[in-house]
Amino acid sequence: MNQYLKQFTRQLAAWTEEIIERGRTPFRRVDTQLPINSDNREITIPLVFWINRQSMMAGGLILVPENDLDSELEQGRAGCLALGLRHFVTWEREQVRIWQVKGGDIAEHQAFQLSDPDHPETFRFVLEDLLDALKLTAVLGAIPPQELSPSYFTNLYRITLQQTQPPLTRAFRSYRSANEQIPYTDIDTCAREENRRTLLQILALLHEGKMPPAMLPEKLERALELSLPQLPERLYHALSQKRIDPAPEMPQESAVAFHHFILRLRQLSWGQHNGSAELSLRELAKAWFPEFSHQAKANTNMIYPRAPQSETGTGLILSDIPSLLALTAMFQQQTTDELTAGLLIFGNLFKLGPESLGSTPTRARLYNSRLVTVQERSEFTAQLRHSWPHRRFKIRTGQPLWNWEFVHLLGLTKPGQELICEIPLNALQRPANGLIWTLFSEHFCIREILPLKANLQISLVREKQAQTPITVLRTGHSRIIPTAEIQTEQLRNQILLALELPDAIYALLGKELFWPDEITGKASPTDPEYKSYRESRLHRLLENTLRAECLYGTDDLIFEGSGANCIPLPDPQRLKQLAGNEKVRRLQGKVESFDQLLAELFACPELTDLELPETELREHRENARGKTQKELKEELLHQANVFGIPNFPEQYLYFLEHPEMQYFKLSPPLVVVSRIMGQFVLEDAEGARIEGFGEELEQALLFAAMAGKTEIDLPRDREQLNMILEHYRKDLKTLFQQLSNLCYSQLANSDAAQKLMNKTWKKLQLPELTWVKS
Repeated sequence: MNQYLKQFTRQLAAWTEEIIERGRTPFRRVDTQLPINSDNREITIPLVFWINRQSMMAGGLILVPENDLDSELEQGRAGCLALGLRHFVTWEREQVRIWQVKGGDIAEHQAFQLSDPDHPETFRFVLEDLLDALKLTAVLGAIPPQELSPSYFTNLYRITLQQTQPPLTRAFRSYRSANEQIPYTDIDTCAREENRRTLLQILALLHEGKMPPAMLPEKLERALELSLPQLPERLYHALSQKRIDPAPEMPQESAVAFHHFILRLRQLSWGQHNGSAELSLRELAKAWFPEFSHQAKANTNMIYPRAPQSETGTGLILSDIPSLLALTAMFQQQTTDELTAGLLIFGNLFKLGPESLGSTPTRARLYNSRLVTVQERSEFTAQLRHSWPHRRFKIRTGQPLWNWEFVHLLGLTKPGQELICEIPLNALQRPANGLIWTLFSEHFCIREILPLKANLQISLVREKQAQTPITVLRTGHSRIIPTAEIQTEQLRNQILLALELPDAIYALLGKELFWPDEITGKASPTDPEYKSYRESRLHRLLENTLRAECLYGTDDLIFEGSGANCIPLPDPQRLKQLAGNEKVRRLQGKVESFDQLLAELFACPELTDLELPETELREHRENARGKTQKELKEELLHQANVFGIPNFPEQYLYFLEHPEMQYFKLSPPLVVVSRIMGQFVLEDAEGARIEGFGEELEQALLFAAMAGKTEIDLPRDREQLNMILEHYRKDLKTLFQQLSNLCYSQLANSDAAQKLMNKTWKKLQLPELTWVKS
């Protein structure tokens, strides 16, 4: 409906309210643009006249056709079905008509001509005549209870919840202000779930004939609490779950509305006619959970399913949504033997123990990004000892719940058990030597991966990684990743590229782009052609795709495994050919970007207009806004501390067995006074001299003094000195590689990145890079 017609319906509503205020009409309220449920879909009615809205007693509805009258008539039939009416009105350009719905037919009942459509008062007079005509029709044309549709009851549920929700939400917010330890951040969602749970309790008690015959509104909550144990145990258990326990007391306004709801259902003999009660529950489930269906997933454990399971087999169902479990129990009460029905468990995945899943195939959706609280850390750590008895995990503050639920679920699976999980893409973007990839490589075989926007669905089997290739499903086709004789890091990178690269770029892998271990004579990062390739959009896309992500709120290394050593490269001869082409074009006066040269050489025009991921574009926009060298240097220094600056020599003495030590005391810094035939003399800041023999001892003293050490213990044995120096050099190389990756990812200009890296290294007061790289 266009804006002009919406404005017209609002004007009709304003006139109707004036007529209602004058009395002499059965109508007490008018709603505009009312959304209602009709036959498992939502429709919007422009104007509804209510005799009693709380009791779902409508007196009429008005449709305002734009052009297609036939479609509006079908809309009117659906509206009558949903509101318990036999008539509706169409307000057309030249006339206003009342239509009667009789069985499958729609017949015109009465018409009012618009004699002067250009004069506003004409509409007002016709509206008054229309309301007079609807008086008798509204009162005498009501549908008897046994003929009411399931949609009518669904809308009665909906209107009741709309009335009870606001006071309940206010009560929960007040309760939250006085109880700061409540773990749920979205208190309004908790209030909504409590509202839904109360409605389902009422429906279950009425359906099972356990509702007390009479009660006062102020005693309603207590009456429900005392009546629930009379229900079948499984149903009682599902309807008793609360997100917040104890929950705040039900407000009086909500209690009165629910009490009226009970009386209205009894008046309509709800649950006693043509199966409308069961069908209305299914419509309600569809309204609350749009993905609800009647298809059963037999013999499958369901962890955080999207919707209630109406006809599941023997599998377990775990959810943190009380209304989902309650609806599941109510549906299965009619179709499943309680002795063979699967368990219904409320809470998070840590409620499950080692034997909970059995060997049944399991489907899970793990998206809860709520951060683990301090109180939960010890509880979850204890549970992880049951799922992974031979491992010890440390849950840090600020990590998302889904991450540790996933780890726990992996540990609960049995050998040969199938597991299908929906998880954030971030899970696979972790470092190859991180926890998740380590568990994959040691215990699981990945079968299939399906991308789901920012998430993915991964199919696993608890067994060692077999020779079976991994299938990455794409729209209209799939990508196959061989797993034979492949390292974890390369497997991770191949999966990420298969998930995210466009088809044209992905086709270059194995033809023009190769993994570093497949290339002989690999180019050095200092070669001009390699530096040009690093600045290309293709390299930036690959680098951004393979960049490792850390957990939220931790000091985990962010860019682990994202360096040039794990990004696909062109063959060195291709790189030299590119550099030669670039030089020739410049001599000819042709200025072309490196991306254009790549596109021409690889016969891939898509490289010229390659779209970088949003994160990459955001980083470049930040640099364009003037991110200073100082800010970048501070970020590098911070990441160095996050990764860990080697503590020489103390950190490396543990590698030695029973070393004979020598002690030195000095005031840094140290300077070399003389060095002859292996004999050296060093002088500290106070002029004190240290004499010794051997290059390894000299280096160890200089490095320790560079780190600010004033008291130093070193082994006397020269081989042991060389050993700790080599371990130190190895750790420094790793640190340099990590910082270099971060530095180059922040700056488009590789020369500027190299200069910044050198300045940062000097700031860290570490050994010269020439020694580190030697």
